[in-house]
Amino acid sequence: MHQAPTPAGNYEKMVCDGEERQAVYCYGIAVGTACDGSYANKTVYHDDAAGRRVRRKGVGGEALFVYDGMGELAANLTEADGAAWE
Repeated sequence: MHQAPTPAGNYEKMVCDGEERQAVYCYGIAVGTACDGSYANKTVYHDDAAGRRVRRKGVGGEALFVYDGMGELAANLTEADGAAWE
């Protein structure tokens, strides 16, 4: 886990998966508070088996990342753009 102070005196914490990819980012968190599923101000990232970011979900909304057959990012779909999914 990595953490750094913010100008407001709270902290940002990042939790990485076993491949050292960012899995969870918590912001405005107090020292000693766990950056896990119980913390409200967080963004959770999901990667596919190839290590590509495929989903981001947080307080600001949700996004899906779609890749083409060559593995290049083809679309970044967000709720703000009117995308809907389950």
